[in-house]
Amino acid sequence: MSSRSSEAEARTKAEALFSIIPALPFGQEQAAAYCSISFKRNRFDRLIAAHALSLGLTLVTANEAGFSDVPGLKIENWAV
Repeated sequence: MSSRSSEAEARTKAEALFSIIPALPFGQEQAAAYCSISFKRNRFDRLIAAHALSLGLTLVTANEAGFSDVPGLKIENWAV
């Protein structure tokens, strides 16, 4: 499979997902939550946790241990 076809496939899958579950904006409130989360995790995990925290959402992840120390973050693991 070429790089172009895999990129096109990824884009098609993302568009299908976002047609069902809309992407939510990341703004000032989310940025403030990002700053409050420990820097010991990678930046993308911090962004994900901050977004969920700031909107009062539950984070669905199979990586429970990676987010377990974020105060106030609700986590669900659908893989168990």
